[in-house]
Amino acid sequence: MYDPGDVLLFALSAKRQVKWGAFKRYFDEVYRRATLARQEGADEGAARHRSRVLRGLGCLGHIDWRGETSELEIVVAPPTLASLPALMSCGAVLCGARSPSTVEELIRVGQETGVKVVVDSQTGRNPYAPARVELLAEDTAAIQGIADNMGFQYMEVPPARVLAHESASLAEYTRSLTWSIDRELNWTRQDYQADGGGFRGVIEPSSCRRLSRYANPATSVWHYRLWHDGQSAEVDLDWGRYAIARESSLSYLRYDRDKRSALVSLGAPLPTLLARAFGLCSGRWPSVKESADAGLLKRFSEFGDVPPSVFTLVAKKLGS
Repeated sequence: MYDPGDVLLFALSAKRQVKWGAFKRYFDEVYRRATLARQEGADEGAARHRSRVLRGLGCLGHIDWRGETSELEIVVAPPTLASLPALMSCGAVLCGARSPSTVEELIRVGQETGVKVVVDSQTGRNPYAPARVELLAEDTAAIQGIADNMGFQYMEVPPARVLAHESASLAEYTRSLTWSIDRELNWTRQDYQADGGGFRGVIEPSSCRRLSRYANPATSVWHYRLWHDGQSAEVDLDWGRYAIARESSLSYLRYDRDKRSALVSLGAPLPTLLARAFGLCSGRWPSVKESADAGLLKRFSEFGDVPPSVFTLVAKKLGS
C-alpha cells in the first residue's frame, strides 16, 4: 500500500512534464481519495495543500518548475542518488522520478551488492509527502554501482553543499532586476508587512522601499513589484520578501545548534535552490512547527541534519 505522496509522485513521473492544471487535477484526486480513506469529508481544503506540496517536492529535488501561476510548468527530475553532507558513513537519498517498481528493484540490487536500502514513510510530516528512500553503503563505489545498474545519476559530492555555494545571492538577484520609473498601477494593491503580517493594506508613504502585489482585474492573478526611490521592478515573491527583510534588518532564519536544524519562518519560504540546499541535507520533508516565540518564527519549517557550514552559506546568501 502506497502513501498518497507516493501515488502523486508516480503519476507525475509517468508524465515527466505537466502544466499546473494537470498537477492540480492529480493532486486533487489524491487528496480526495486520501480524505475518503480517512473517512473525512472531501472538503475544499485541497487548495491549502497544493502549493506547499509543490514546494516540498521541489526542496527534495523531485521536481523543478518554471513560469507563473496558471502558466506554471512542472518537470520531474531524472532518478538521482544524492549524497547527504551530514552522514558519517556513505549514504544517499533517491530523488526525482520513480515508479511503483523502483524501490523494489533498489532493494533487490542492494541485497545483491551489500547496500542497505531504508524506506521511511513521511506522512507524519506531511500527508502528501512521498516516502524517503535512503541507501547506506561502506563506500561510494557501491552506491555508484547501484546507480550504474539502475541507470540513475549519482551525485557523490553532496548537492546540498553545491547548491549553498553556487546559488545566486540576494544581492546578485536584486542587481539582475530591470528597474523602471513607473506610475502606480490602478489595480487592487496590497503591501508586504515584513514583521510577519504578510500582505495587507497599503504602506504610506508610497515612495518608500516596499514589496507590493497587484491583482490583475481580468485574471485575478497577483503580480509582484519591488519599489525603491520611485522605481519598481517585477520580482519573484520569494526573493522579494527577503529583500524587504534585509532592508528592515529582520531575519526569517534561525539555527538550532543542539538539533542541527535550520528554522525558516513559515510565512517566508526560501527561494527554490536555497530551500533545496536545506532539504537535501537530510532528504526529509521539512516539518511544520510552532513555538512560544511571538516573533517571526512563531510558526516555522524545520529542516533537519543541516551542517552549520551549509546554514551559514545560505544565511549569507540572503543577507541574514
